[in-house]
Amino acid sequence: MPKDTKLVYPRAAAAKEADHPRRREHEQSERPEREPVRPVQTVDLDAELQQIYDDALLAGLSPSEVQSAFKAEIYFPKKRRPVGKWLVSAAVVPLAMLLYVFFYRAEMIDTNVAALEDYLQDTQCLVEQSALTMEMFRPLAKCEAMCKDLGDTFPRVDNITREDFMKNYAGTGKPLLVTGVASQWPALKTFSYNYFRSLYQNHSSAVRVNEEECQFFSYGCNITTLTDLLAMPDDRAHLEGDFVPWYIGWSNCDERVKRKLRTQYTVPHFVKLTKDDAENLDWMFMGSSGPGAFIHVDSVEKPSWQAQIVGSKTWTLYPMPECESVCPGKLEATMRKGDIILVDTNNWYHSTFIHPGEISITIGSEYSRE
Repeated sequence: MPKDTKLVYPRAAAAKEADHPRRREHEQSERPEREPVRPVQTVDLDAELQQIYDDALLAGLSPSEVQSAFKAEIYFPKKRRPVGKWLVSAAVVPLAMLLYVFFYRAEMIDTNVAALEDYLQDTQCLVEQSALTMEMFRPLAKCEAMCKDLGDTFPRVDNITREDFMKNYAGTGKPLLVTGVASQWPALKTFSYNYFRSLYQNHSSAVRVNEEECQFFSYGCNITTLTDLLAMPDDRAHLEGDFVPWYIGWSNCDERVKRKLRTQYTVPHFVKLTKDDAENLDWMFMGSSGPGAFIHVDSVEKPSWQAQIVGSKTWTLYPMPECESVCPGKLEATMRKGDIILVDTNNWYHSTFIHPGEISITIGSEYSRE
């Protein structure tokens, strides 16, 4: 490049062209008269940028190097404090929920304003609970208490006192497998698919009460209600022939069924019961070999105990993300007839697998942490 050649910053050239007298005269003739404004101090950015550009060239940089440095500063600025990101998230999440309610829900009810008002008055939740919302708003796990001295092996005992259990497990969130503690329950001799079918069919309103007031979980099968379960063909229910695999779970809300169920088992002796625990629901899980419950975390009030009545099942636990540096990466425990597992399912991701052979049936409920 010749020494007498001067590089001109493009915006400076444009500014000079805009400053031409004829252009100013033409623009002023077309511009409507405005009230005079108070003069403000201005900075000639074009001149400053041109000076920076010239200084960079004199320092030995090439035009392409100057351009690269400029882009790096504009498009890849230095990292700032993350507070802004949290503030943006705090604003975006509620806004997204409101948009979901007023667009998606409104569309479902034909965007009728009166119907929308009725919906907002009648519904308990504007946004339905999902795995995403549960993960977003759950409290953080107490990792140190859950995993202190836990090791890589699922804790297992043959028996345990209430004092030991409440101090070292119930109040900390550590999981525990107690082997054989339910081996004398009547349920081990009575529970079967036919038992539950007869139990609900003998109480005509029990199915309706459960379907209106309780929960039913279908894990990858086409049995989606208690009615579906009780109407299942015998060969599929008893795992005979070329049956279609199935696995389900449900809670019971019928008082008569509740009284019958509680003649078949007793609450584990090491679990402390309060007055509120009398209202705890019974949970049953039943199904054929293969994957049981997919990996998930619950959002319930209390930890859970579950007894294996028929068959065998393996639980796999994973810690919460905030606990990965403190807790083992994975814990596994296989339950057999008469075993009871105790897990705070709010604080451990968990999944189950049903072992080949006979049907798997479990019953369980919740217990107090203190």
